[in-house]
Amino acid sequence: CGPATFFAEQNIESYLRISEKLLKTKKREGLFVLRAEGNSLNKADIDGKSISDGDYVIIDSKDRNIEDGKYFLSILDGCANLKKVKEDKENNQIILLSKSTEDVPPIYIHEDDNYLINGKVIQIIKNPKID
Repeated sequence: CGPATFFAEQNIESYLRISEKLLKTKKREGLFVLRAEGNSLNKADIDGKSISDGDYVIIDSKDRNIEDGKYFLSILDGCANLKKVKEDKENNQIILLSKSTEDVPPIYIHEDDNYLINGKVIQIIKNPKID
C-alpha cells in the first residue's frame, strides 16, 4: 500500500487459513492473500473496511479488468502496489490513487508503461490489534 517500490515476486511466506464462513465469495480459484505494507489506503472503503499496515488483502487474480473506482493490485516497473484505479480516458492515462491520512501523491500511468493489473481486491481481513 506504500509507494510502488516493493519488488513483486512470488514469495510465499506462509499460508493463511480463513474460514469459508468469513469469505464473502464462493469462488476459490485464483484467490491469494497478501499482507499490506504501508498506510496509503488507510481511508479506503472496501465493504466498510480500510487497509492498514499489516492487514491481509484477498486478491482475485482472475479479475484483471479495470473498473474505475475499484481497488487493484498492480505491478509497475516490477514493483507491486495496492491502489484505487481511476481511468482518465480524456487524457489517455490511468491514475493510481491513495486514500490515506498521509500525503501520498497519485501515480500516473501511460498505456505504454511497463504496467499490469494483477488482480482485484475483493476483501480485507483486519489484522487484530493485540495488547
